Amino acid sequence: MRDGFGGMMAFDVGEDQEDAKQFIRNLKLIFHAVSLGATETLVCIPYLTAMLYLPPERRTVFGIKENTVRLSLGIEPTASILEDLEQALSGL
Repeated sequence: MRDGFGGMMAFDVGEDQEDAKQFIRNLKLIFHAVSLGATETLVCIPYLTAMLYLPPERRTVFGIKENTVRLSLGIEPTASILEDLEQALSGL
């Protein structure tokens, strides 16, 4: 946050929830977690975690789809994070 922004982002992976789950299974460096508050790079599917208590029609109001993945960047080298994301996406 030294430069005035955080390391949290969300993006859609593939066409459906199974694609998002497969993407997470393909990751080697990045950990799957339900809480994104750690120094490691972590990933989750908010549709199945933070937004789980909402009915499906309300989740989409917030822009959350079944295949939305939320990524919290950690302290690993940037090149290692990018490499892991690229190899996971290429496995879909």
